[in-house]
Parts: sequence; C-alpha cells; structure tokens
Amino acid sequence: MSAKRKSQLAERKRVREEVHTRDGGCVAIHLVPQVKCWGPLDVDEIKPKGIGGDWLDPDNCQVLCRAHHDWKHQNILEAKELDLFRGTEAE
Repeated sequence: MSAKRKSQLAERKRVREEVHTRDGGCVAIHLVPQVKCWGPLDVDEIKPKGIGGDWLDPDNCQVLCRAHHDWKHQNILEAKELDLFRGTEAE
C-alpha cells in the first residue's frame, strides 16, 4: 500500500461510513429493477478518479451491491442516463 493511500485510510473510512448512512443501501435497486441485488454493499465512484473524480468526496460516491456495480460497468451508457456514472474514459 502506498504512503499516500495509507495517509488517507481514516478519511476513506469516514467517507465510506457517511455514504452508507446517506444512501441506506444499494442506490440502483429501483433504478435497475431487472438486476437483482446480491453480494456485498460497497462504495463506488460516480465519476472515476482517472478522469477527475475524487473518492474522498462523498458527493461523488454511491452505495452499490456487487450485481449493480457489475451492471453499471457493463452498461455505461444506461448507467450515465440514470446518473450512476459520469464521464467516460475518452473525455
């Protein structure tokens, strides 16, 4: 683990807890009802770090189950329409 990542552990934990409290569960459960929630809940970026998103910004994070996380990354155009994803690797 990098020194930078180690220095951010407490802040990342705080953001993760804040986002879990705010969202209360998988945010895509009603947006993508054809996908059944399964797997652990975790925090995912809306705008990826690689294109300017910040994982330490709670407004850029959302709670997704594993099934909806996988759907989001396999269906980027639909995820963008539902505001589950912002930006593209090409932008």
